[in-house]
Amino acid sequence: MHSGRQRASVLLSTCVSVSYARKPHVLRDITLSMGRGEVLGLVGQSGSGKSTLALAILGLLDAKSVKVEGSIEFQGCDLLKLRERELRKIRGRSLGLVLQSPLSSLNPALKIRTQLREAWRAHAAGTGTECEVAIRLSLASVSLPADEEFLRRRPSQLSVGQAQRVLIAMTIMHHPALLIADEATSALDVMYYTPPTSTDVNTAKGLGASNGKAIGLVKGYGWAMSQGNVSSLISKDSNIKYVSLDRKLQSAMNYAVPAVGADIALSMSYDGTGVGVAVIDSGVNSVFDLTQSGASKTSRIVYSQNFDPSANTTNDLYGHGTHVAGIIAGNGGSSSCGNCDVTFRGIAPNANIINLRALDQNGSATDSTVIAAIQQAIALKNQYNIRVINLSLGRGVFESYTLDPLDQAVEQAWNAGIVVVVAAGNFGRDNSNNNNGYGTITAPGNDPYVITVGAMKTMETASRADDLIATYSSKGPTMLDHVVKPDLVAPGNLIVSDLASTADTLYSAYPANLLPIADYTTSNNSNTSSTYYRLSGTSMAAPMVSGAAALLLQQNPLLTPDQVKARLLKTAYKVFRCTARTPTRQRESLTPTSTISSPWARAISTSQRPWATPTWPRRPRVAPCLLLRLTTPRRTPCIWSTVPRWCGALQSFGVLRSCGAPQ
Repeated sequence: MHSGRQRASVLLSTCVSVSYARKPHVLRDITLSMGRGEVLGLVGQSGSGKSTLALAILGLLDAKSVKVEGSIEFQGCDLLKLRERELRKIRGRSLGLVLQSPLSSLNPALKIRTQLREAWRAHAAGTGTECEVAIRLSLASVSLPADEEFLRRRPSQLSVGQAQRVLIAMTIMHHPALLIADEATSALDVMYYTPPTSTDVNTAKGLGASNGKAIGLVKGYGWAMSQGNVSSLISKDSNIKYVSLDRKLQSAMNYAVPAVGADIALSMSYDGTGVGVAVIDSGVNSVFDLTQSGASKTSRIVYSQNFDPSANTTNDLYGHGTHVAGIIAGNGGSSSCGNCDVTFRGIAPNANIINLRALDQNGSATDSTVIAAIQQAIALKNQYNIRVINLSLGRGVFESYTLDPLDQAVEQAWNAGIVVVVAAGNFGRDNSNNNNGYGTITAPGNDPYVITVGAMKTMETASRADDLIATYSSKGPTMLDHVVKPDLVAPGNLIVSDLASTADTLYSAYPANLLPIADYTTSNNSNTSSTYYRLSGTSMAAPMVSGAAALLLQQNPLLTPDQVKARLLKTAYKVFRCTARTPTRQRESLTPTSTISSPWARAISTSQRPWATPTWPRRPRVAPCLLLRLTTPRRTPCIWSTVPRWCGALQSFGVLRSCGAPQ
């Protein structure tokens, strides 16, 4: 206990414990005390809870999945007892936070002046002149210029060190009593013009870079180093082409199969046999639906490798990758019992799965981890006939696809002859900049090479007439490059597929998503299945298209990725209704979208352009199965001016029903 006099001088005092849903006691009884003018440094390895403590102090941990206990006293007030509205008055004004990833914390589409103005107006009510004075003083305090040329820049035009100082300037603008800085050292991906040599490596080490790891696919090297030394590294090494933060990633059938026409393909003996699909995700468990048909029951997971440094396993600890693999290649074995009246079969139910585990038990990874998995898929292409890569993950767009190392990696796979299918993202409801969800496609789905897939709702019927695009599905054009996306949409809402295990993270958080046994059997049993699980999101839509691509490649193995994409787009069903739950004014501005009309898939080619009149044919001719037709619809280019704010994490796009996906 502090005496009254001592207590008056104490700025921050904590005795706090933090537990996650499946990871208890991440922090236990963390006790610290800080007075005014003091500096306190916390040192610990990655994952030890440093950022968790910072977020707990600021009240930014998710109350639904994280339990914070104890007390956090700031200026004599226990922050844990305050409501969110009361915390908002403190955050940014009295409590400041400088995040460890500056370029991912700044809005890539807004000018520096605009972002500084927003930071000032969030906690002040002065005049425009007072705002300008505050901006110039805060920039001067971190040794940044306050001239017009600098203020007109966007984050992509700043060095990492400059971006870090802009964040600090934002934070100190209101003179907070406590400033929390979350790691001054960041992981960086350094891309070179030519493969880095020992000279390049030694130059980086000479400036304090550590934990170096080659990223050969993009002629890069991963380093951990002080952001302040990045400018020096660039100036000393002329071979450096681009430096990018090693950003974090996280993980974006009974009606779906006939909806996409996969049942017709199966009746013609096309089931993906011999085609390898690389699932770069949270791992794939050897569930019964992923075995070979017949008596042998040999697993069709022909190769597994782990890239996640936090665990030495290829099993699916999160529960996302197994669900995705089941949509691609599940054979419905667990729902083919004597009293089963519904079989949950995947799109290509005899395709082989290559399990490349990149996401951890919380569905997170970094760019470099995913790039390493992509590189391995390319290396294994001939050995396992890998013709498709499924990436049901994504993150915000922070630079042009021509520079982004993640985009460059997927292009390398595409050029190697592998079809890359990517989830579009689940930010279609993001209206933070009054943009009605436009401009929210995530990376690497922003790359023009890959097939970017949005989500639609089958409305629990096999008919196309009542289908709707899911409101959460991200819409184009892409940020910075303004590429028309997504390319297709496919069923992604309330999709039933395989459960990894009852110990995985998703099941532990959302056990109610288990499927009732009565949903696929004639039994009146009220129990829930231990085999099947229901998820929604563009993560579930992408594997629909990956399975469709596998069927195409089984029928014609000589197809190139460009030809696969062209055939899927061309044979897409073009008459499509409006987005679900869309206000009338917005609904009238949407262009009709397109659904694949071949029996191989019913993904939907979309070009949602509120600036143009519909140009899709209202009654398209149905092309013969798998024949390429060389006409393409006209598209109108557009530059989008307002885009949403982004978090810096790659996310696996599985929006759970309990998290707000449409019912």
